[in-house]
Order: sequence, then structure tokens, then C-alpha cells
Amino acid sequence: MEKILVVDDDPVVRGFNVRALQQKGYQVIGAGSAREALGIIGAGENFDLILSDVQMPGMNGLEFLRVLRHQGIETPVIATTGLDQKDPLLNKVRGEFNGVLFKPFPLGVLYTTVQAALIFARATSQTSPSPAPANR
Repeated sequence: MEKILVVDDDPVVRGFNVRALQQKGYQVIGAGSAREALGIIGAGENFDLILSDVQMPGMNGLEFLRVLRHQGIETPVIATTGLDQKDPLLNKVRGEFNGVLFKPFPLGVLYTTVQAALIFARATSQTSPSPAPANR
């Protein structure tokens, strides 16, 4: 069973996404902030996918993603955002996240985006070159 972390400061949105993904059979944990999510990950939780809001107080989604990458965590991260399509920040979001979901998004879009990201992550992890055997 794939494990997903949903990071959103809005408890209604977070709860909705957690429940929707649980109904599809995923194991899902919710976090109300990027710092809370980092604490969960720092406690040893591993995830197959992270959905992170972009605009959060304290540490925003881009900062959260950069901390993850700095720590060597390569888990795919899908941005969820209410940003306007013309917002200049959106170019950075598109360039750094593994995908973007624009709020409000239909459940079908959530499901297909999550499924596609998980399939892609599995495919790329299986095709990553393995280390060459040591010469003896």
C-alpha cells in the first residue's frame, strides 16, 4: 500500500484530501504545516508521494520542497495551489514540483494525478542504474 503525506494549513482541505485518498486505498497522513511535515519525516516516516500546499504560513511549499531536497529526500512532491494561472510564482512551482493541482480540483483529477505520479516514481526507481559491482 502506497503511503502519502498531505501538507495543507487549511484543516478542511487537508481533511478532505486525506479522506479522499484513504477511500482509494492509500495510507495517508496529514500535516498542518511544512514544519509539522518535516517533523513526521524526521521521525522516520517514509512516503511514496507528498501533496503540499504552496501558500502556507511560516514555511511555504517551495521552501518545504527545497528543505526536503537539501536533506536528500527525493520523494515526488505534487503542489496544490490556489495561485492564479498568471502569478509569476507559478513558474517556480512548475519548475520545482513534480506536478501541480489547482484548487479547487475535482476528485477525478486528484486521483489521476496521484496515480500518475506514483506510477512514474515506480518506473523511474526501477530504471535507475544500479551501482557497478566492485572489482576484486
